[in-house]
This record gives sequence, structure tokens and C-alpha cells, in this order.
Amino acid sequence: MPFPQITTCLVCEVVRQEMLGKYALLGFFGVAPQIRIALRDFRLPYTVSFFFIGGSGSGTYHVELRVRGPSGQLVQGESVPLDGALDPSIPVSNFILFFNGLLPGPGQYRISLVANQAETYATNINFDQGLGVNWHALA
Repeated sequence: MPFPQITTCLVCEVVRQEMLGKYALLGFFGVAPQIRIALRDFRLPYTVSFFFIGGSGSGTYHVELRVRGPSGQLVQGESVPLDGALDPSIPVSNFILFFNGLLPGPGQYRISLVANQAETYATNINFDQGLGVNWHALA
């Protein structure tokens, strides 16, 4: 059985594993590719988490996240790869990876799940220029 077919990518700020194997998604943006995230300042690092969901699989894999910017360039950032083996008796595979870094600007970004150096799943999300808040006008 090969690497599992990934069917869904949930996007949020943080994924936390809870007791009894449950996951808490905090700051949920939605299901890729139907996502637009507004950033106020692209000069600041940004953290976003990707929760990839698929069927069963087997074998040993090195899994990592790849982010490409609007012009196709690889976006450098912090992301911790996963190493492990998949148990074919488990019907669902979850891979949780995060990205923390500077995005080059607004546009469409390609998010890829890479297993053993081969792209196994890819989707797109949009990062837009958000409006800053004028706190003095709200006072």
C-alpha cells in the first residue's frame, strides 16, 4: 500500500492534540483551496498550520511542507518535517505541519505535502493585503 491519498487540507492558526486522540483547531480559516487570509503587514513573520487528511497507507516516510509564492519561488520559513511509519490497519492518516516565516506579498500560494521528496498533494490559498486598524478613530 503506498502513501495515502490526501483528500482534504484544513487551514488554521494552531492545531493542538487533545486527550483521547482528538485535535483542537484554533483560528480556523477553512478548507483549502476556498481560503483567503488577510495579512496586515507582510514584513512580519506569519504562522499558519495545515492539517492534511487522507486514507490509509503503509510504509516509512519523511513528510514535509513546501510553500511556493505567487511567482513560483520557494518561500523559506520554519517548518518541522515528520518522520514515521504508517500502519495500514488505521483507516485515516493525518499530517499536521506548520509554516512560520515571511511571505513575499499578496497573491496565491501553492501549499504542497511532500513525502520522501515527492509532492503527494498540493492546493492553493490566497494571502491578501489586509487593512490596518486605526485605533484612534475607534476611540
